[in-house]
Amino acid sequence: MSEHDATAPAPTPQDGPISTPTDDARGAARSSGQWVAFAVVLLLGLALLIAAVVRGAGQTVPPAPQGGPPVGTEQPLAPEEQPGQPGAGDPGEVVEEQILVDLARRIPGDPMAAGPADAPVTLIVYSDYQCPYCGLWAEQTQPTMLAYAEAGALRIEWRDINVLGADSRRAAAAAVAASLQDGFWEYHDLLFEGGEVRRGNELTTDGLIALADRAGLDTEQFARDLDSEEVAATVATNEEEGRQIGATSTPSFLVAGRGVIGAQPTEVFVEIIEEALAEAR
Repeated sequence: MSEHDATAPAPTPQDGPISTPTDDARGAARSSGQWVAFAVVLLLGLALLIAAVVRGAGQTVPPAPQGGPPVGTEQPLAPEEQPGQPGAGDPGEVVEEQILVDLARRIPGDPMAAGPADAPVTLIVYSDYQCPYCGLWAEQTQPTMLAYAEAGALRIEWRDINVLGADSRRAAAAAVAASLQDGFWEYHDLLFEGGEVRRGNELTTDGLIALADRAGLDTEQFARDLDSEEVAATVATNEEEGRQIGATSTPSFLVAGRGVIGAQPTEVFVEIIEEALAEAR
């Protein structure tokens, strides 16, 4: 019984019938509308709750601020745009997430890693072979990071997350195929030769095989591995990790478990690594 029914005087025969067929239809419509509204509100509340839980549980690299992507990063482009063209100015202010997270795999003998598996500090690189800022970082900062790795102080693990499409994914597969011949870093350096990125025919299957020849790899094995399920699985695993942590722009990094977005100056990485090394002593 509704609140209205509970307070109104009981109808008498003089008042006429309690309801007409039209009254019943209107009452049913009102009741149905109330339930629909309640259901919509409930579903919206559940959706917001689930979204909040997912964001809180999985995101370690912060999303781009409302004003655009962090400086020194490359984001997925619309189909009508040329892939890989810089979308921001020169790298500037560091975008850093202070929450610590350890996603290092530390697999002994990993051919796409550098430095000891048990090094005190880790650097995970989330990259794309069509991203100009990734090439810039590889040219300017990677040598210093490799020096730390060679000294046993740093573990570097490379993950291509391929935010710029099919050519990026094919190049990432080629880098994995090269790693199966212990040629990852040599091939990787050719993909980013001179701090530049390759385009068009250079990222076709034939172009990537020609690059394998330059790297001194067995091109027949390389061609087989390029299309293998093993290589495809590795590429997919790295892409999925990038999605799970919210790395939607490149380059992104986890330095000693701390998220950094963009091709920041070498000093930014050195400072974080030195601080982590001091804490580990």
